[in-house]
Amino acid sequence: MGIIGKRHKVEANKPHFSSTGGVVTTPKVCVNCPLRLAYDDWLYKGIGTKMMNKIIIVPNPNDEYIDIILNEFPDILEDTYITPFIKCKESDTIPLDNKIIKRCLHILSLECRFDGIADIMILGDAARYTFGIDNISVALNKLIIAQKPKRRCCVNYDPLVKYKDTNKFNTFKEYLTKWIYATKTKIFDYDLQIL
Repeated sequence: MGIIGKRHKVEANKPHFSSTGGVVTTPKVCVNCPLRLAYDDWLYKGIGTKMMNKIIIVPNPNDEYIDIILNEFPDILEDTYITPFIKCKESDTIPLDNKIIKRCLHILSLECRFDGIADIMILGDAARYTFGIDNISVALNKLIIAQKPKRRCCVNYDPLVKYKDTNKFNTFKEYLTKWIYATKTKIFDYDLQIL
């Protein structure tokens, strides 16, 4: 899952998730959330562009996700927005429970709704939180169609699989490439699953 401890010093001009905590009004669903209360910085926002209505959802605000994705796909932020599902730092003393996940899902759904997101790639544990998908390998070639609002969703491995399994990391790159191509051409060569 990738627990985040103390933040590393962010290199100048290096893309990273940034906290809006203390800058924006606390959303009502977050007021009593133990994750939000655990740190001074919270409610991490995504990076990239929302104009193309494409979003990649990573499990949490770990900047290493961005580093890995940008290393493989250097220009992806030009037409894609990357945001964390869990909007605050995770803590090994505060287990993620259904209440925390529902709060973050609410914030994420607002983020997608207001920005008119149509194409979504959900990575790793974020797929489990969103759709209950525990086995990513069986869902890799599925295009999940949500009717209200109309969205196309795909799932893929967590980028941190790079450090655990070379074959799965190659699969991650293959399916992210496929998704990028599909969102540009609007040719979705996937098995359909309608929600």
